[in-house]
Amino acid sequence: MSAQILRPYNPASWFHPKGIYKVLAKLNPKLPDVEGKLFLTFTFDRLLFANESLAFDHGRDRLRRVFFALRKGVKWEGKKYVIDEPYCVKVEFHADGWPHFHAIFLTRRFLPAGLLSDLWGLGRTNVGRITNDEFTYLLKYVTKSGTLPQWALRRRRLRVFQSSRGFYTSAPEEKPTSTPTGLTRRRSGSLGQRLERWR
Repeated sequence: MSAQILRPYNPASWFHPKGIYKVLAKLNPKLPDVEGKLFLTFTFDRLLFANESLAFDHGRDRLRRVFFALRKGVKWEGKKYVIDEPYCVKVEFHADGWPHFHAIFLTRRFLPAGLLSDLWGLGRTNVGRITNDEFTYLLKYVTKSGTLPQWALRRRRLRVFQSSRGFYTSAPEEKPTSTPTGLTRRRSGSLGQRLERWR
């Protein structure tokens, strides 16, 4: 009888050190060229929030409002600015557990830093341009320290990357994975519990 090697389970997950590469393998063929596109960063003034979890929830809601305002157009210093292009948002965590957001709009339009700061109103912002190499690097991690904050581990679900309609390029059709009739896949437990099971 030959010995069998039991390999560790590597789920396709943003939160698993090897599983993230499975996520990126599915994502990469669909990603657009972002070279020179609008790159926005949103951070928090920590004095405004009791904790990181509240900041995260409030920030996600505020981002939706910022993007809605930009789609409709915002007057700033006598000029109207409209950014109605596809975008993606990526969340990251600082080593101390505080989140921040990066957003990439598929446009080369100009957006004043002061306008973005005024729309966000929750802390520091940055307006710049991104390269494809920087985008690839940005997608490789959720936290540079390699560990998720405790407040995030207690959540059942946490969206790390999301995009608007029209952000992805057309990619080869994926065959849907089927489950036996009557069975559904369920995520059980918190992120921390799932990471512990995968370990």
